Formats: sequence, C-alpha cells, structure tokens
Amino acid sequence: MVYANIEEANNAVVSKIIAGSPFLLDVVPAKEVIDELNHGKVLLHAGPPITYDKMIDPVQGACIGAALFEGWADNEDDARALMESGEVDLIPCHHVDAVGPMGGITSAHMPVFIVENRTDGNRTYCTMNEGIGAVLRFGANGPEVINRLRWMRDVLGPTLSLALQIREPLNVNVLVAKAIAMGDEFHQRNIAASLVFLKEMAPSIVKLDIDPKDKEDVIQFLADTDQFFLNIMMASAKSVMDGARQIHEGTIVTAMCRNGYEFGIRIAGMGDEWFTGPVNIPKGLYFSGFSEEDASPDMGDSAITETFGVGGFA
Repeated sequence: MVYANIEEANNAVVSKIIAGSPFLLDVVPAKEVIDELNHGKVLLHAGPPITYDKMIDPVQGACIGAALFEGWADNEDDARALMESGEVDLIPCHHVDAVGPMGGITSAHMPVFIVENRTDGNRTYCTMNEGIGAVLRFGANGPEVINRLRWMRDVLGPTLSLALQIREPLNVNVLVAKAIAMGDEFHQRNIAASLVFLKEMAPSIVKLDIDPKDKEDVIQFLADTDQFFLNIMMASAKSVMDGARQIHEGTIVTAMCRNGYEFGIRIAGMGDEWFTGPVNIPKGLYFSGFSEEDASPDMGDSAITETFGVGGFA
C-alpha cells in the first residue's frame, strides 16, 4: 500500500503497534528457532553490528562465558583466544528476530522465550533472565555463572516449556495491563509483572510429573528474580514492533538498541538499515565508592521496551 504522506504512513504504523497481540508460547533451546546458530560457532549480541575488537569489556566477557558454556574452550584464556581469532561469527540479535539484555550474548543451547504476535503472525525470541549478582549479561563468566546457565538449560527452560504446554498460551497484554496498574513500567520495574507471571505459571508447574526438587527450585527462582518478566517484555515488544515494520513507510522508530560502542535505531520507512551514533555513559545513582568514571558505556536491546512505549515512556 502507498500512503499519501508521512503522517498517514506513521498513523498506519502506530495502528499496527496498538493492535499488537503478543502471546508467550514456549521456551526452547535457541538453535531450535534461530537457524543461524546451527552453522558453526555463532553468537548473537545486542545492538547494531559490531566486531569483537570493538566490544567493551562486559560484552567481551559475556562472549567468553558463552564460549565456555558451549564447550568451545576449557578456560578463559582459550575462550578469549578463540574470540580474538575471528573464528566465531557475531550476529545482532535484531537480525534474527531476537533481542538480548545488556551484552545480549545468546548461544545455541541457551533457552529462549518464543513470543508470537498473533496480529501479524510473526515470532520473536529472548533469553531468560539470570537473576542478580554475577551474571553473563554483565560480562561475568566464572563457574557460578556457567553453572547457572547449565541449570537454566537443563531445568528451568524445560520446566517452563512443559508448564506452558499444559495451559493456554500466555496473553502478555493481559499481564502488562495488570502490572502497569501496580506500578510497573516493564524496563527497570518488573516486580509486579514477575509476580503476576509466577501466579499464572505456578499451578501448571506444580502439576508436572517431574523431580519435586526441580519444581521447588524453579518456583523459588521465579519468586526471587524480580526482573524475570523483563525478558518476556523485550520479546513481546520486539514482536509487536516487527509486526509494525511490515509497513515500509513512515518515520516511526521501530528499534532502539546499544552494543556498548554505538547506539542504533531502525526506522519504519528505512527497513533494515541502521542509523548509529556514539553510545553514552548512563547517568544515575552508583554504589558507594563508584562514579561515572567507573561505568561502562550503555549496552543492550532492552530499549525495545521504550520503542514500544513502556519502560521510561510509561
């Protein structure tokens, strides 16, 4: 369809966004839904395209952790050498219908949410939230991090998948409507949404014929992880914005993201083209003894929430 002017095209894009209907369908290993991860050593990352040498320390650290998790190397030094060799292909999450928090590093065997925008029939993917403390998304890659990733692969992902299969697909808009009335904005504040998600999933989890200890551990992890819903919101926002991107006209921003080196946007009328500029240092409160001088430049695909209209805009 050809629109008479930019305003008409923009109104059509916004109408698509408003009509978006994301549903959480399943949790599966990333390689089952992202074919690019089945061809050699491949990692997905947040933000617009970038090479390993330009990645900031936390993103490089996450790449090293992913290499260790996938068994491509036995130690940090070998994993770093592997990354520096150029043998690992790096692809932006956004190029394969995905999004990733902070470093955004996603590898073949990491479990991802599958969200379907039923308005337009497209699907998107995002890894699960690891909780707090030492986590891969901030570049940590020690044994605690790798062991948690293995538990997420072997227990958390399969348990949530089984639980989702014995209930109706989860209407994300319904959860968002409940949680925003409780004070959430779905980027930094996700406590209510995470609890509403647990409320929806717990009855299905307890019905599963699996190891009782696994059920207990999964429910405890969901109860402890205030930010768990963020990754669901990211995939949901991505699904709606990708549906809106089917209109190839207008000036509506359809993606915002950062890789620690550049801030990138996509615009409805410009398709897959990236427009980039230098990324900034986040301004905010720091732990005692730290300041902006210690901070990393901004990173992550989570600004897809603001693109959609929640997060800071809510």
